[in-house]
Amino acid sequence: TGDKIAANTITATNMNVSQLSAISANLGSITAGTIRLPATGSTYLIIDGSNNRIDVYDSGVLRVRLGNLA
Repeated sequence: TGDKIAANTITATNMNVSQLSAISANLGSITAGTIRLPATGSTYLIIDGSNNRIDVYDSGVLRVRLGNLA
């Protein structure tokens, strides 16, 4: 149980999960091509580093584009 686990004793190699969403970290500088938030659903935003833009979708329709408008 949670009260029996000492801090900093569980590593990634000791975890076997299909989904993990309760992680908080200061990641510093991140290199990525595209980030979609949230990962599923029809209302989301995409941070697209390859095309230098941020797109906001509402019900699957592009509503806002910031950056490179091409």
